[in-house]
Amino acid sequence: MPEWSNGPHSKCGVLARVPRVRIPTSPHFLLFMKSFKKSVLTIVSSIPAGKVLTYSKVAALAGNPHAARAVGAIMAVNRDKKIPCHRVIKSDGTVGRYNGLRGKNKITLLKKEGVVFNKKTPRN
Repeated sequence: MPEWSNGPHSKCGVLARVPRVRIPTSPHFLLFMKSFKKSVLTIVSSIPAGKVLTYSKVAALAGNPHAARAVGAIMAVNRDKKIPCHRVIKSDGTVGRYNGLRGKNKITLLKKEGVVFNKKTPRN
């Protein structure tokens, strides 16, 4: 049973019940997260212009094939323009969201790099 917080999540005077999430803070977990993030950024940095990888493929290459959402979270907060996060797409072939670091539109950036789109799906 999760612990519940009657925190500041109030709507019209009614308190929402929001579960508290316990985030592991052990040195081993923090070291793993640091190394996973570093691996993800290294892998994404190596994607050449005109090519794309899926979030799940990046996660697998970084050592955790079940961490596609974690890869998306890392890409969402990336502020290093040297990391081409626009080259990471969803497994269904759609481009997904983009943090706008290198331009407003992920599709436009990918087309400029030579990625060919078949309807919504880019092809390498």
